[in-house]
Order: sequence, then C-alpha cells, then structure tokens
Amino acid sequence: MVQSNIVHQTIDDGNIIRFINEGQIKEWRCPVLPYLFVEKTGNIKSIINNNNYIVDYEDGYRARKRNGDEVEVYKLQVRYTNDILKLRQMLQNQGYETFESDIPYARRLLLDRELEIQYEKDNIVYLDIEVDDSKGFPKEPGQYKILCIGCYDPDGKSEYFSIEENGGETDMLYDFIQYLKQEEKTIIAGWNVEFDYKHILERLRYYSMWYEYKYFRLCEMFDLKTEYESTVKGLSSYSLEEVSRFEGFEKIKHRDILVSLMEEEELKKYNLYDVELCLKIDEKYGFSNIALELCKFVNIPITMKSPIRIGDYLVINRLRQLGDYVAVDKLNIDKEGYKGAVVLDPIVGMHTNVVYVDINSLYPNVIIHKKIDIDGFGGEVYPEIMKELLEKRAEMKVKYKETGNQMYNVEQQIYKILANSGYGLFGNAYFRYYNKDKAAMVTGGGREVLMKMKDFLEQKMGATVLYGDTDSEFVSLSNLIGNEAVDKDALVKLANSIVNLINDEIDPFAVKLEDVFKKILFFKSGNGDKGAKKRYIALDYDNSYYYRGIELRRKNYCEFAKEVMMQAMDKIFKEEKSRSEVESWLNEMKRELFRGKHDEKLIIAMAISKDVSEYKVLPPHIRAYIIAKDMGYEFVDYRVKYIFVRRTAYDKEDTDVMPIFKMSDVKKYRIDYEKYWNTQIYPPVKRILDSMGEDECNKLDRWF
Repeated sequence: MVQSNIVHQTIDDGNIIRFINEGQIKEWRCPVLPYLFVEKTGNIKSIINNNNYIVDYEDGYRARKRNGDEVEVYKLQVRYTNDILKLRQMLQNQGYETFESDIPYARRLLLDRELEIQYEKDNIVYLDIEVDDSKGFPKEPGQYKILCIGCYDPDGKSEYFSIEENGGETDMLYDFIQYLKQEEKTIIAGWNVEFDYKHILERLRYYSMWYEYKYFRLCEMFDLKTEYESTVKGLSSYSLEEVSRFEGFEKIKHRDILVSLMEEEELKKYNLYDVELCLKIDEKYGFSNIALELCKFVNIPITMKSPIRIGDYLVINRLRQLGDYVAVDKLNIDKEGYKGAVVLDPIVGMHTNVVYVDINSLYPNVIIHKKIDIDGFGGEVYPEIMKELLEKRAEMKVKYKETGNQMYNVEQQIYKILANSGYGLFGNAYFRYYNKDKAAMVTGGGREVLMKMKDFLEQKMGATVLYGDTDSEFVSLSNLIGNEAVDKDALVKLANSIVNLINDEIDPFAVKLEDVFKKILFFKSGNGDKGAKKRYIALDYDNSYYYRGIELRRKNYCEFAKEVMMQAMDKIFKEEKSRSEVESWLNEMKRELFRGKHDEKLIIAMAISKDVSEYKVLPPHIRAYIIAKDMGYEFVDYRVKYIFVRRTAYDKEDTDVMPIFKMSDVKKYRIDYEKYWNTQIYPPVKRILDSMGEDECNKLDRWF
C-alpha cells in the first residue's frame, strides 16, 4: 500500500500513478493489475484462455444481477488500463455481462486501499490571484498575465508574490511553485478557486514551464464559496464583499479602481485581504476540516468528493464485507421521473405560537425500517449502511456533548454527510444501482410519516399544521393556548411534551424540536388565495428573522428595495404597526425615493454567468454590459453595475438601463423612479400586507 496526499491517474505509459508526496512528484508503477469481473456462463472459459488481453484470472467471486439473481463471476486481470475498455467491449458484444468494469484504475486502487489518501491540514494553502484587467476581464483562463498571488497557510502566515517584487511573471510563478513544494501545499483553497487554479495552470503552460505545470496540475482545488453557499442561505451574490459585510468582519472587501491601476502596496493589501477572508471563513465554519476528514474516511481525493463516488465506496465496501460480492456496472440511461417529497399547502396569513419540528434523518430511517435495498440482499446492504452511519453519528454527538472536543463534532458531521449522500442515490441516474421505483419507495415512505404526524397533531392534539415540507412541519399551538403570544419557556415546554407524544405515535421514527416562533407569515400565491409553497417570514424569540423565497434573497433587487422590505418587516412583526401606518410610512419612502435621497442604493450588481451571445433575451445587466463595452469601459470587480433610467437617456428610445462605474455616475442620469417603485420596492411589501388576509388588510390592528 502506498500513502499519498494527492493522486492522479495516467494511462499513457502503463499502470503508473503520479502523485505529490513530501513536495515532490512521485511515480509509482503499481504491481496490482487492472481487472474487471465477468459472469461464469456459456463459453467464457474458452474466451479467457484465448484472449490476448487477459493475463490471469481468479475464481471465487459472486454477484447479484439487477433482478436479484446470484451468479458466480471470474475476476479477469489485464496488463494495462487501456485494455479494460477493449476487453469489456469485446465481452459485452458477445453477450457476457461484466461487473465493475467501469471503475477507473486509480479509483480502483483507492477502493481496494492499495493507495491511501493521507491529508493533513498543513497541505492547504488559501490563495487568490489578481489578473491584469487593463484589457477587460479574461474570458479564457490564462488570457492575461497574473499581477500577483497572495497566500495564507492555516496558521495565518502570509506569502505574497508579484511581478514587481519577484522580477517578472515567470519568476513570480517559479517562486510560487517553489513555495508550494517547500511547504508541501497540495490543496488550493479559495473563493471561486477554479478561476485562480486554471489561470495559474494556463500561464505556466503559456511560458512552457512544464515541470511547474505538471506539479501544479497535481494539486487539488477546494472551493470555499461552494461550501459557504450550501451552508449560509439568503445572500445575493455571495461575493467576498457581500460576505465580509454579512459576517461583520472589521474590514469590508471593496475597491473602486482597476487592479492594474493600483500601486504595489495597495495591490498587495487588497490581494492579501481576499485570502485572509478565506482563512477567516474556513476557521469559522470548519469547511476544510470536515472535507479532509471525510476524504480520508472514504479514501478519495478532495476533488472526487461527490455523492456518487461516496456511494460507490459505501456500497462496494459493504458488498465485500458480505463475502466477496462484486457490484454491477453502471447503466447509461436517462433519469426517469418519480413522485418526490410531499409539500403541504401553507395556510396563508400571520400565525402566533408556532413550533417547528423536524423528523430525524427521515429518508435514511425509511431505508432502514422499510428495508429498501439492492435486489437480492433483503436489507443487508443499503439499510445496514444507513444504520451504521446513523449509529456512529449519534455516538459522536454524545461524545461531543460530553467532552466539547471539536474532533467529535467533525466526525458527527462526516457521518451526517455520508448518510445524506447515500439516501438519494437510488434516484440518481449515475449511480450503478439506480432504480426509480426504489427511489419512489424512499420518498413515499417519507410522505407516509409526514402525513401520519400531521393527522396526529390535528385530529388527536387539536393543533394546526400550517405548512409541511419533506421532513418538517410548522405547527400552530394557538388552539391549545390561545392567540396571544406566550413566553418562550412556556411554548418550548408545551412543544417538548407534544414532541414526546408524536414520537410515541410515529415510532420507530422520531422528531425533534428545531425552533419556536413568536409569529410566522405564509404568503399568498399569485393565483387566488392559495398559499405559496416555500415562501414565509418567521420571527423567533430572539427577534431574529427566518425567511425563505422572498426578495431579500434575490440578486437582481437593489439595496434600497431590500432595505425598505426589512424595515417594513420590522414595522409589521416587531413594532406591530397597522396597515395604515405601514402605508403611510411607505408613502414617505416613495417621496424620499423621488427626491433622489437614495440614488446610490438603487444600483444593482449582477455577474455575467455566460457569454453574451448565448442569451436569447437580453436581461437588464447584459444590456448594461453591452452599453459599457460601447463606451469603452470595464467593471472593476467583474460584476455589471447598472441603474434603470428614463428611456430618453443615452439618446436611444429603447435604452432603459445605464452602466455605473463609480457612485458619482448615478447623478448623471434621469433615474426611472417609477419603475423602481412599481417593480422592486412597493410590490414585495404589498405581498406581505396582502398575505395577511382580506379582513386583516382592512383592519390589521386586530392582529396585534
């Protein structure tokens, strides 16, 4: 067995694995031959004896076909990785079923633990580059030169490389790679790090720095933005500027000029702060700690951290435990639809004394208790995997609670990720045991439990289920304690007693109390009085909001629109203002808007996610981008900033937007205040008020 912190498969010169270890590119010619399995049937023995690809074979393995039938299989070994594809094609053409013939050689070595991933925290470097933007934002990696590269290690030590300090771009790149080697850095972490990684790689290629190119190509990417977006909900652009403001960091990432125009000291300060933010975010949320430990557990490189590969590890490992079973090949098929989770229609309006309950690990437990499994195994594979993961997670949670040791918290989160990766695999067409009927059984079991809980709460407890989604329900206890909001302790005490009763009713499943709310508002849909799913605003007892599906999350809304909506929420939820008072305040906001008091808050910033030529209909930010190009300008942070203007602006009747390059530009144009008010500012607040119900609109005071 070979241990490494990164693995890269090559197939051009035999079974050679290249990886980085101790700051050097290592090559290992693995003695383990590539192999696949084939069913023992027909004339297969004759084919084995007369095939040029096969160098050896082994007996003693078995498999279960997709229909559950058990068969004996041969393990066929070939000389080179390329031969696997040729042998598989030949066997399948002759009507023989192959097994595990689709697993790449390097992945095979990882599954068999012939090659073992050994990550350490010190392998990480947080990185950010600044690219010459004097000619615009590069559309292709490596298009423009790199001005500087800023780095931080996990201990907070910074390194900085620049054209000016290192004597040119090639020397800068060389010194940067030397730093990676000396410090044994193999994991490149950053914000939208794929841009930085590919740009560095292509600049190394551009200068024919082939050793450095090969070294850097063996390093892996770890994108903190992706991890942050999946954890922290409700932001608009997830730019570092927005995140630094949201997280309350001492400094806010911001710039007003092109980086190509910055003096060296300013450039260095700006660049290194980007990297410092990445370090701070990772320290706060522990993204890399969890990812590295997960990868060591599953024995996969960090770039392979996907549900499919995790599922492969879990299932194939379990099959081997059951006595040398092997897995079927993946199918090349299109995904078919099946009935998913239940989402109950919300009860429109404002509600008090609301508890939020969540069913513990619903889908993994459905798999366990209903024994939803690969055909032929009767609950021995998939349900046992889920059971072990949930048991280990519960054990780690107890240890973390008892000791406060962060290691146990990381481990319980790993088991959670593994379980969550596993329960949806039956519905994933890329999974080798994809089965839409079994996927439907999982979601159907979830619907059954959720509806059973709803019926119990309403029919036996007299509570009102306001809304339900997949594995959770919002429940009003006002029928039990009255409409007047009670104090938090009383509500929690009552909620916990009800949770115990629910658990008796839905055993072996169980719910937990997630939160309690003073008030929650469910929105009316655009069609009639029916409730809008996945749209609500809740206020908890700490006076914090929880919301989903409202304009505060949308990128194409200006700052002033979001500011007005948040203030309106405060007036309705916290200050308990009547509708007439809110409308009066809104009229004042409208007057301030038309007087130009909030012009700088009307700027909208949007990123361009694809080439302009790919848009069939040009949205506002693309129209602004085209105008900016015509004017010969570029945006300093690569996001298009624009405002809505009266159509007489720019001397074009069809122009309703104008690009903004700096704050003072706003005063140059005739802003279309009417459009802002009618499309961005007033409608979101009106939707809140209208969702209170018709009677409540006429006399909102009675709610309070």
